[in-house]
Amino acid sequence: MCDKFRSFGQQMDAFRKKPYFLVLGIMSGTSTDGLDLALCRFEKKRQKWQYHILKARTLKYSAPSKEFLRTVHSLGAAEFVSAHLQYGKIIARSVKQFLKEVP
Repeated sequence: MCDKFRSFGQQMDAFRKKPYFLVLGIMSGTSTDGLDLALCRFEKKRQKWQYHILKARTLKYSAPSKEFLRTVHSLGAAEFVSAHLQYGKIIARSVKQFLKEVP
């Protein structure tokens, strides 16, 4: 087996041994009101998964962001790719803001 796969296997073994997982859920629905974020902790106890929502919030989109999202479906392919990258930056800024508020 090559070292690349052995390394991945070792990483997965370490991952499985973690006592808990912190997960950031990100969702934006069709209403374009904002970005929903939830920071959750998942932990397996006695063969059952438990979770706790540590923080959840909807970050409202600005007026320009809302307009951008409402019209993105009408773009051509090249413009759509550019819009995809732009939206990724909106999400990144929102996540950064959200995580600053986590104690």
